[in-house]
Amino acid sequence: MRPSDVIVTGAPRSGTSLVAGLFVAAGHHPGVRMIPATPSNPAGFHEDLDVNAANDDLLDEVADEPWGEAERPPRSLRWVGAFARPVTPAAGEGRALGALVPPSPFVLKDPRFAYTLPAWRPVLPPVRVVVVVRHPSEVVASLASMAEREPETFAGFLPREAHVLAMWEAVHRAVLSWADEDTLFVGHEDVLGDRGRARLAQATGAALEGGVRPELHRERVRSGLPRSTEDLLAELERRCGAPPPTEGTDR
Repeated sequence: MRPSDVIVTGAPRSGTSLVAGLFVAAGHHPGVRMIPATPSNPAGFHEDLDVNAANDDLLDEVADEPWGEAERPPRSLRWVGAFARPVTPAAGEGRALGALVPPSPFVLKDPRFAYTLPAWRPVLPPVRVVVVVRHPSEVVASLASMAEREPETFAGFLPREAHVLAMWEAVHRAVLSWADEDTLFVGHEDVLGDRGRARLAQATGAALEGGVRPELHRERVRSGLPRSTEDLLAELERRCGAPPPTEGTDR
């Protein structure tokens, strides 16, 4: 049986690039026009620029509906946006999304899929969706480090802690609104070790033998969280510990 096609999403700076890279090393096709590596992601992002642009277009539907008191980033930084809901499936109608889907087996990775996947579903073959979960305090610290290393990336918009926490919560609540029994949640810490890779391989049928560079995952910060965020984290951690979906039952 061939390996599953894969979509990877999660909050930015959660280890989604690491997970996508494991599939790329296993032979999955990530797209055509890839984001170049940067000091923050020296091993690469494994994101297709045209897929990113399509997701930014889809986010037009919810761009004026921020989550709570979150700020509204410019279009160029919608990947760190916090939106109140996912886009509707109808948002993809009339768009050439199908032309952006690579040959199988593929891995498409973008944090924006947390909001836009419902619009992609009609043009996708059966896929395994992987959601990478990292502690929100570490996401805050990692984004702050990225902004320090790459100020040009965040020109005109500084992702402050309150916004990042809102973004983390909005991303995962959007995911939970469409996640089904075939969605695999995997913890960032688990992916750095054998357990996470074994769960990914079991769920997708891919031979994930690529190396992991723990030194690139620098932030190990844990701090107090708002109650709603703590409760959401507990639910996500429960899902990360659940048995993975059986390979071959993907939609």
